[in-house]
Amino acid sequence: MTEGEHKMEGRLIHKKSDNFINEYVDRFSITNMMNGPNHFVTIAMGRDVVEVVDELISDNGLAPHKDGFEVYRRNVASISIPVEAAEALANAILRQVRKEDQEVGEAEDEQG
Repeated sequence: MTEGEHKMEGRLIHKKSDNFINEYVDRFSITNMMNGPNHFVTIAMGRDVVEVVDELISDNGLAPHKDGFEVYRRNVASISIPVEAAEALANAILRQVRKEDQEVGEAEDEQG
């Protein structure tokens, strides 16, 4: 350990906030924001949805029609992160994706 480093020991308890979100998302939008001297990255996350609005009733039963669908993006969260934390998040995501790619490759090598 070098001078100025501190060893951390113990546990950090995680508690969910009252508005904690646990949702599947596969779409996102990112923008930069400034509030005085503070710089943030804002990430809106969601998923695209195709919803059946109505169907036509006929003697043959129910039938969808071209105007009976609604396509939209369901936004489930928007978070603002200080730039430094956003960079750390981006790096952590890249490390995790690379780790997953490596593990998948190793599993394929074992099978093949």
